[in-house]
Amino acid sequence: MSVIGFDIGNESYVISPAKCGGVDVLLNNESKHETSVVVSFGEKQSFLGAIKRLIGKVYKEVEGELKLLSSITSEGPCGGILIELEYLKKKWTFTPLEILGMLFKHLKQMTEKNLESSVVDCVIRIPSYFSDLQNC
Repeated sequence: MSVIGFDIGNESYVISPAKCGGVDVLLNNESKHETSVVVSFGEKQSFLGAIKRLIGKVYKEVEGELKLLSSITSEGPCGGILIELEYLKKKWTFTPLEILGMLFKHLKQMTEKNLESSVVDCVIRIPSYFSDLQNC
């Protein structure tokens, strides 16, 4: 396997491996090319999806949007966003970037299971509307 591409949108994500014959799009469990995104932490399991809209934003910039989340949010160091949740009967605080990291780990594991080989290199699509802070 040479390269895997992860395209994480606001509503769906796509995984595309580059193979000798070209680029393919992996099917999900429902035989669809796109998978709806969700980020949810339950009592014993987590369901991960896109949280990229909050990456690189300061709390005051998205305070109105954060009120729509089911999780408790607060302002962290340097004005960042902290998301508080309970998972495995323990309270946790994560930044949006940490949750996105969990998503990438999940996507890597799914891809390796699907392709039956390890993922070494990947390309991640960054939206054109991201600011320089969000691209870091």
